[in-house]
Amino acid sequence: MSIINSAEALARFDGDEEIYLELIETFLDASLADFASLRAELAEGNVKQVAFRTHKLKGASLTLGGDELARIAGGIEVSLRGRFPDEMLAGKKTAALKPDEYVSNIDELERVYNETVLELNRLKESLRTPR
Repeated sequence: MSIINSAEALARFDGDEEIYLELIETFLDASLADFASLRAELAEGNVKQVAFRTHKLKGASLTLGGDELARIAGGIEVSLRGRFPDEMLAGKKTAALKPDEYVSNIDELERVYNETVLELNRLKESLRTPR
């Protein structure tokens, strides 16, 4: 089973494989998922930055058909925004965040991200191969 819904993603671009390939390459070249930084920001209680990073990852994933990655990233974002609305608005760090509450979420996000990257690399090669 594929972790990328490339048919749905291609439909967003009217089947234009060239545009889709460019977006895949952009995703793979960007450092959207810096898990060491995510973990450090959680440890610091920087919920706004973690929510921002997961929001970006969610959007980029959805564009490429990475629905599972987007679901996990979005879940983290929504949870933080719901639990810490004042900190989100003010950009303040919070001591109320227990980083270990989110460790399994970040671990799952990293695992699915790595699977997504592997799939995108295979898809990229497939799109580059003349038919």
